[in-house]
Amino acid sequence: MTLEEIIQDLHALEERIRTYERKYGITSRHFYELYQQGLLDDDGFEQTMEFTRWASAYEMKLEREAAFEKMV
Repeated sequence: MTLEEIIQDLHALEERIRTYERKYGITSRHFYELYQQGLLDDDGFEQTMEFTRWASAYEMKLEREAAFEKMV
């Protein structure tokens, strides 16, 4: 991945993540900690899938940030 692609990915991921944070009123860092511990009340299949997408987006963001730091 190029530096430009990493930056573009980060911007897209941050937009997606902010949407979840606004919807659920919690930061992604705190959400992810609770998600990893299985402490979230995922009120049904749809919310479970949304939490999985949120966690996935957050993990990708962390990976892109690490890649960015490595390249600069």
